[in-house]
Amino acid sequence: MSFIAPHFDLHTGSHLKRVSRVHCPTTPHRPRANTWATGLAALLLASSLAVGAFEPLTDFVVAPTQTARLARTLSLMRLSGPMNRPVVRVIFYGQSITIYPWWQEVSERLKAAYPYVRFEIQNLAISGFMADRLAQACEYDVIPAQPDLIILHAYGWEDGFKDLLGKLRSRTTADILVQRDHPLSEAELVEETDPARLEGTNPETWEYKNYVWLPRQVELNGCCLADVRGYWKRYCQVHNLSVRQLLGDPTHPNEEGNHVMAAAVLAYLLPGLPFVQVRPWKGGRAVEWTHVRDPAGPTRKLALSFTGTRVDAVTDRVQPGSVSVRLDGRAPSEIPELRGFRRGTTVPGLPWPAVTVIGSRAPLLTETWTLSITAILESNNRIEFHVDGSKTGFDGKGTSLTTFVSNSGRVVIPPGTWLLGYGLILQGIPLPTDYQIQWNCEWVGVDALECSAPEAPGGYPVTTLAAGLTDGKHRLELEGLALAGVRALRIYRPTGTAEIQLLGSLSALNAPRLRMETSQGRLRFQMEGGEGFSALLETSTDLLQWRELGRLTTEGPSWTPDSTDSQRLFRLRVE
Repeated sequence: MSFIAPHFDLHTGSHLKRVSRVHCPTTPHRPRANTWATGLAALLLASSLAVGAFEPLTDFVVAPTQTARLARTLSLMRLSGPMNRPVVRVIFYGQSITIYPWWQEVSERLKAAYPYVRFEIQNLAISGFMADRLAQACEYDVIPAQPDLIILHAYGWEDGFKDLLGKLRSRTTADILVQRDHPLSEAELVEETDPARLEGTNPETWEYKNYVWLPRQVELNGCCLADVRGYWKRYCQVHNLSVRQLLGDPTHPNEEGNHVMAAAVLAYLLPGLPFVQVRPWKGGRAVEWTHVRDPAGPTRKLALSFTGTRVDAVTDRVQPGSVSVRLDGRAPSEIPELRGFRRGTTVPGLPWPAVTVIGSRAPLLTETWTLSITAILESNNRIEFHVDGSKTGFDGKGTSLTTFVSNSGRVVIPPGTWLLGYGLILQGIPLPTDYQIQWNCEWVGVDALECSAPEAPGGYPVTTLAAGLTDGKHRLELEGLALAGVRALRIYRPTGTAEIQLLGSLSALNAPRLRMETSQGRLRFQMEGGEGFSALLETSTDLLQWRELGRLTTEGPSWTPDSTDSQRLFRLRVE
């Protein structure tokens, strides 16, 4: 008995040494073409579900220890109201099962249950990708999206699942709901569920995955384990159904099965269940700093120190102009670690990225990359190509059999990460003559913040100033009269406690002043006010040409006047 999806048998030619052939205990192994046809069935199901007479279970018990791991998302949703309309980003991730219509039902039920939440929901599942492949793919889609909640189901091996959960936990602040597998055979309705009794048994069985290593990985990463498997079993018992009556094929749910899947997930998310309420912006992985504004002296510059990887601005009014953003002395667009690749072109006719891993060894530019194929040889195992960047230009030639490092170092493609050749063989089609692989290098953030007003009371616009920063302490400086439109700043930190502290603010009421004293024929300078900032002291004799004397905080340089000067002017330039 194998816990890997029986509809899926992926191997990428001679480049991969590990090839999994998987069997369902109640279904004979199928020829490869039929196996893949089953896997693609999810892509053909585009219509929404009609709930009809379906009734969810009323006696299914949700473990409070699991919902406690969704506390921040549940609190955001449950505390919403007419004057509090939070944004909640949700991503569904997994394989073909996650593409089935149950995810749409979950989405619609959440929107109906929490009408004041501004949901941003995406399904980024990739049919046929097991956990190890998803651990690669999430770099290019889930992590840049920075969701609040990830709803995840994936087949695969423990090592791959460990990599996937570890990456999602260390690179996002999302609550993660991990689904147990739904049963596929009658034998699974009466399987052993005691982890102690399963220790030492075959690690490739469904029960070992669902009751031993999956809970182990979920516990290690602080995720919620949703007992979808238990819900399905109970539903079959209550309605006197066989497992097959909820499946449209050996693996995927039929219409009623989709309702069961949706109900099992919603049991952990809908109002009414006991949960641990937290303050979503007070401590932990996300904190909020409130901008106290004085109408008598509008803020024109802020300096803050924060510890985290992402910073958002919350605005509540339209203000003329914009707010310039500086992080550690640079505009966000100038910070290399904020830039990263996005998911690239798929294999013709399939949902797989043609190349699953694209890295770099040099700082990236924001640009579009194009990989042009010049030859495909040796039964599609050898692909020859060259790459070009929209800014970098031609950047080298390579083959799929060896690690490709572009001339600039901005593109690195390891061998064994190509799915193009195998995907073409699987479908029995040639490479289209105009086919190219493209991917973008993008960054998340803004150099200038435009302040917006809420479209409805409590629905404050949120703009990400930067995401993807190195985890650690950073200095944020915001400048502009439009700061009057900034209500708050939010800091996110995936691992550890996020922190933010005001260093200083400048307004007409506390603008820095230059103080001069004479001592033994020399001028001594001090800066008064402007706490948290430094300033350059400059001098001129004609107001046209200025010369820098040094940097001031509170104590500054001294100056001996030149006897030939008819006049000498000094000024502060605040940084």
